[in-house]
Amino acid sequence: MSSDTLNFVRRRALILTIIFTIGTTISAIYLYWVHSIPLVEVRKEVLANYNHSLNYDYVAYLTPNEIYNRSMIDPKKELVYLRITRYLLFNVDYEFRTSVRGIGYINYTVRLILESPAGWKKELGILSNRTIEYDGVLATVRDCIKVYPNAYWELIRTIESETGTKAKDYKILLIFNIRTNVVTGVGTIDSKYNPKIVINLNRETSSGDVITVDHEDDTRNGEIARTFVTRRDYLKNQRYYSYILTALTGSGLVFFSALLFTGRTRCKSATELLKPLEDIIVDVSERPANMEDYVVVKVSSLSDLVKVSDALSKPILIVREGVKSEKLFLYVLDEKTLYKYEMAK
Repeated sequence: MSSDTLNFVRRRALILTIIFTIGTTISAIYLYWVHSIPLVEVRKEVLANYNHSLNYDYVAYLTPNEIYNRSMIDPKKELVYLRITRYLLFNVDYEFRTSVRGIGYINYTVRLILESPAGWKKELGILSNRTIEYDGVLATVRDCIKVYPNAYWELIRTIESETGTKAKDYKILLIFNIRTNVVTGVGTIDSKYNPKIVINLNRETSSGDVITVDHEDDTRNGEIARTFVTRRDYLKNQRYYSYILTALTGSGLVFFSALLFTGRTRCKSATELLKPLEDIIVDVSERPANMEDYVVVKVSSLSDLVKVSDALSKPILIVREGVKSEKLFLYVLDEKTLYKYEMAK
C-alpha cells in the first residue's frame, strides 16, 4: 500500500475514530441512565404512628426482720432478701398513643408464670384481665400487682419430685398480653404487645438469697403506611436498545482505532520503501529538461512504477530535490514517454 493511500486511510480512520468515540460515550451514558432507574419502585408513605410503652416501679414488703427493722424497702436503694420478703408490689403504667384520632378497644391481660432453669414452666394464674375503650389519641392503664415470691416453694418441690429436676434459682414472670384494635381515619391498628417483668429468685449467692427484677420490651413503635408501586416496563426495551447501541458504537471504536494504529505502524518511510529497489534505482540531480516534450503518465503507486520499469527494462530515476522538499520525484523514461510517481520523503 502506498504512503498516499495509507495517509488517506489514516485520515479517514481518525475521523471515524473520533465519531465512534463520541457515539460510545453517549451510548455509555444512555446505558448508565436506563440502569440507574429501577424497573419497579416501591415507595412507602407513613399515614400515622402509634406507640406502646410500659413503665413500672415496685417496693418490697417484708416480714418482721432484724436487718432492716422495717416492713417496706425500696429495691433501688436496698437489697431485697428472699427469706424476709412478704410480697412485691408493682405499680404499672401502660400507655397506648396514636398520632391521629381513633376509636376502638384495648384488651389488657397479666399472667403469672413460674419458670425453672431445668426447663419446666407452670402458669400460676391471671392477675389482671380488662378491656379498655379507646377514643382519641391516648389511653392509659394503671395497675397494682402483688407477687408473693415465697408462696410457691411447696409447688416447686412437688414438680421437682415429679420431674426429677432440681435447681437453686427460679423465675416468676409477669407476662403482659395486650391486644389493641383501633380504627382511625387512615386505617386500622391491630397490634399485639407482650412485654414482661422477670422476678429472679436467686439462692445461695455471695450476697445470700436475694430477689432481683428485670424487664424486657418496655417500648414498641408502629405505623400505618400506604405503599405505592411504580412499574416502568418501558425501560426494558430501552435497556435492550442501550445494549445494542453500546455494542455497535464500541465495536466501531475498536475497529477504527485498530485500523488507525495499523495504518500508522504500516506506513514506512521512503528510505524503507526504496531500500529493496536499490538495484533498479538511479539517483539523478534534476528532473528532465523540457518536460513539455514528453508524454507524462502519472502512475498511482510505487509498485506500479516498478512494474513499468520491469516491463520496459528501464531503471527508475529518482530526484531528491533538496532538504526543504517534502517529496521525491521518481520516473521511468521510454523515449518520449515519462512515467512518474511522487512520494513523501
